[in-house]
Amino acid sequence: MFIGITPSFADIGPFTIDLFGAYANVGDLKSQVGFGGGLGLGIADTLNLQLRVISTEKTRETEQSSGYKHFTVQAGVEYVPVIPFLEKYQLSWNSSIFLGLAHSGYTYYDSASFGSRDHYETGYSASIWTGPHFNPTQYVSFFAEIGYHFCYYTGEMEDTNVSGFQALIGARCTLFGSRDYARGY
Repeated sequence: MFIGITPSFADIGPFTIDLFGAYANVGDLKSQVGFGGGLGLGIADTLNLQLRVISTEKTRETEQSSGYKHFTVQAGVEYVPVIPFLEKYQLSWNSSIFLGLAHSGYTYYDSASFGSRDHYETGYSASIWTGPHFNPTQYVSFFAEIGYHFCYYTGEMEDTNVSGFQALIGARCTLFGSRDYARGY
């Protein structure tokens, strides 16, 4: 059974794994840094389905310090057009749109009263991304993408602005079904 399934994966297109560092401007929840990862599956020569997870946080060390966290799980479509000028330098330009869930919030520590107050909420999120990918081999690429995200909450954080620009720097590994250089990235 395993022998019959393995070749079929090569027919469905590239399967990718992403690992990256992230910077997120999260509006009222401050600017945060973190990390993330993703999985992708090629459905056509220029379209990929993607699943992306990003986790960021920031803690300020003051007498009354606050901690902020933002976590997103999103699925989307990535478009990789064939641009001959970029391909001769082993580059591609990827653009994507994602929809999913976000879990964001804050923890407020008051050292005077030795107490803390926190609030975290789950809502909906959307993001768009674009940026170059450098493909030194068919199986490894490095990328830098910028994007904008928006989160919508219906509870206590309904009036909180949880949106802003984001940046990713990372690497993508193609496990099987990689595109042939002669046919484009």
